[in-house]
Parts: sequence; C-alpha cells; structure tokens
Amino acid sequence: MYERTSKDTHLETIWYEMDMLEFSYREFMKNTAAQQSPYWNLLIEGFLLHYRNLIQFFSGSEERHKRYKGNDLSTFDPMPWGNRQLTKEETEGIKTPGEKLDQTYSNKISSLLQHCTVERIEPLQGWEMEEMYAEIEPIMSTFAKSFPRCSNRAEARTDSSANSTATVIVYKGLS
Repeated sequence: MYERTSKDTHLETIWYEMDMLEFSYREFMKNTAAQQSPYWNLLIEGFLLHYRNLIQFFSGSEERHKRYKGNDLSTFDPMPWGNRQLTKEETEGIKTPGEKLDQTYSNKISSLLQHCTVERIEPLQGWEMEEMYAEIEPIMSTFAKSFPRCSNRAEARTDSSANSTATVIVYKGLS
C-alpha cells in the first residue's frame, strides 16, 4: 500500500502543502519535462492543487468553514493547527492577502481540477505560475515565521540550490 508522508500534527499538514507547492513549482521551472507530456501536466496540476489548498487555508473563509462543518483547516479557526488566535500582524500578513488570492484563483482552479467540467476544454487555460508563486510566497514566509515547523523528524528533500539531484536529509532540532 502507498501513502503520502505521515503527519503528526495539523500544522504539519500545512507545511506539507507548502513543501509540495514549492517542489512542484521548482521542478516545473527547471523546464526538464517536454511540454504537454504527462509529467509536465502533473507538475502544473500539482502546483495548482497545492496552491488552491493553501490560498483557501490562508483566507480562512467563514462560509467554507461552515460548509465543511469545521473540518477544514484554515485561518478562520487557528486553534486546531496553531493552538492560538492570529495576531493583528499575522492577520494582515496571512489572512488578508490570502483572501485576495482565494477570490482571484480558487474557483478558477477548482473548476479545472476538482472534477470533469466543460471549462476544461475551451478556451485553454494558461497559468502565470511565476506571478502566482510571487503572490503567495510572502504569505508563506510570514506563516513560516509565525508558525515554524515543530517536528524533530528527519525531512528528506531534493536539494535544488545547486541544480543537483542529491537528496539532503535535514534533522530538525539539531542545528
């Protein structure tokens, strides 16, 4: 049986989403996949899926929270993942810009990815991934400063700083 990376806390779920967004973005920007190949499409869809998950999390929509009966992690109710309320500065740096991105992209991404829709064929949708990443990166940075990783587990990732394929193991809490 196959399973995604296990998570011990709800905060780790958010970090997983940020890691996967960054991974799919970096891999796509390497331009190693042939355009329109299955791998090319997988990277675009991975980016969009994790982007949507994060903007919905950051925006903290009360309506979405009620629709999913409190089962949706978001900034609307930070207690399950953050064990505290957001400060005014965090609201301004995370929730407010998250709401803007949610309004701009969420429904558009969902209509093209969530299920088979007529919008998936015409007109072909282009995505400004560099612009989208530039819009969400400051929110992720603010979030990371306010809610750092809490796990001491080892994290394996591909080191892209030198365009290498070496796997680096980072042991949290030892540095």
